[in-house]
Amino acid sequence: MSAGASSAYPGEPALYVHSDLCLLAPAMRRAVEYTLEECTARGIDAIVHETYREHATAVAYYKRGRTQKPPLVRVTNAPDETWSWHGYGLGVDIISRAKGWNVGRTWHAMVAEIAKRHGLKSGIDWTSPDLPHHQWGRCKATPSDEARRILREQGLPAVWRAVGADEP
Repeated sequence: MSAGASSAYPGEPALYVHSDLCLLAPAMRRAVEYTLEECTARGIDAIVHETYREHATAVAYYKRGRTQKPPLVRVTNAPDETWSWHGYGLGVDIISRAKGWNVGRTWHAMVAEIAKRHGLKSGIDWTSPDLPHHQWGRCKATPSDEARRILREQGLPAVWRAVGADEP
């Protein structure tokens, strides 16, 4: 689930949200670029809010709705960055340039349709939808123990190879 805006809640440290496409796996980056280009061509003001999620940010997001209130609802099920494809450079959150998070399901459905054509999966299709989230299409819904092992032992490029995202 997308964590939403990065502004700090009371008692929460300031967080850094990465939106640099260069932090994505090469094939993922290209798929996102194609998605954004097509969105622009169709008059959809889509931008990437978050790409890679670092440890401190992931942990802070996980606390939101659990030990950190507000918000009252949980914003992610990933206890740290290794449980979300954001922590592997294989996930992004796409929002509206003009309206940010304040767009409806129809807007997200249009973006998801385009993203799918470019090889991405969309969180809009999940049992508990995560409307802004898109990830590399060859990835499972969430990273496996094997993905975490590869990351720990061999690094990001090895994970990218394992899911076919290492070449643009």
